[in-house]
Amino acid sequence: MSAPAAVERPLDARPAPPQVLAGPLAISVLSGVAGYVDTVGFIGLSGLFTAHVTGNLVTVGSALAWQHGAGAAARLCMLPVFMVAVGLTIVFAGSLRARGRSSGAILTALLAAEALALALFLLVAMRLAPALRVAPDGWPILVTGAVGVLAMGIQNALMREAISSSAPTTMMTGNVTQFTIDLTRWMFPGRDLAAERDAVRSQARQRLARTGGILLGFIAGAALGALAMHYVGFLCLAAPALVVAALALAASRGSDRRAPTS
Repeated sequence: MSAPAAVERPLDARPAPPQVLAGPLAISVLSGVAGYVDTVGFIGLSGLFTAHVTGNLVTVGSALAWQHGAGAAARLCMLPVFMVAVGLTIVFAGSLRARGRSSGAILTALLAAEALALALFLLVAMRLAPALRVAPDGWPILVTGAVGVLAMGIQNALMREAISSSAPTTMMTGNVTQFTIDLTRWMFPGRDLAAERDAVRSQARQRLARTGGILLGFIAGAALGALAMHYVGFLCLAAPALVVAALALAASRGSDRRAPTS
């Protein structure tokens, strides 16, 4: 008897990651990491954003208008750095997928890459800390900020490549918009039939829980980042590096449990 034909899968298929890493708690933790790192960068790098990269465009305008351009060059450089980080992450994930790696293995690799980037952010920030207050356009700010943006670029890309069912964990404007839409639909489901109204409210309530967890995670992370930066300085960056490393370990173990046995 001939062997059954292999089932072909679309080249761009995204298998589900290990359930524990796609759950609301893990997504909220990643959102908290983004809020934490963004706040630490903003405080320690003269107002430079590492997660909310497009926010740097606003501060560029402010710098040009009120500070005679101080800090504008470093902030402008963060956009191409972010784009390169996202692009490299996408290429890396694609190469793993082409080699037949499982979704859990891809997620593990991307989380490990982010953890390493956060560890590098910690080391560079600690090493260059005395020089970071000298000039907002100096090379220490540029180098340190670029490493932080690299880490957050990886997180942005892994959310698309490995946990594509989730809302973004670093860009809160869209999440606030979605939260408001769902809150409105839950409160005012329309004048349709009762069964349809119940379905609209149920779907809205489910999305509210997911998006609300991401928003709360980011806010909590930002608050913790501000407090930690105040008390221990850039050493506080050890916390998000360890958290993401723990998520990578959890993804690895989840992938091992899902692997088929011979």
